[in-house]
Amino acid sequence: MAKRGVLSKEEKDYITQNLDAEIKDIAQHLDRTEATVQKFIDASKEQSSQDDLGDQKTGDLMSRNETYGSVSMTQGASIAGDNNRETPQPPKTPARQHGSIHVIKDK
Repeated sequence: MAKRGVLSKEEKDYITQNLDAEIKDIAQHLDRTEATVQKFIDASKEQSSQDDLGDQKTGDLMSRNETYGSVSMTQGASIAGDNNRETPQPPKTPARQHGSIHVIKDK
């Protein structure tokens, strides 16, 4: 009967070091079910994909000094803020004003 419960740190390390091996072999070596091993592998892949710079919030990229209570924007925060900003749309004129707008000089 396979072990139950949360994977230990040693088991997690063993799985990450042997990702090229078959899931069946890893599960047998650790005396765990294949579903448990597969679930950990899927979760670790998802976590690694979320660690990319593009997935971080702008506030997480700010430089903070807790001693003096100051916050500075880093280059990464500036880039992330620009990427998150939607392109501004020109204001729409209400339908009741379409015929009443006068343009002084038409270019």
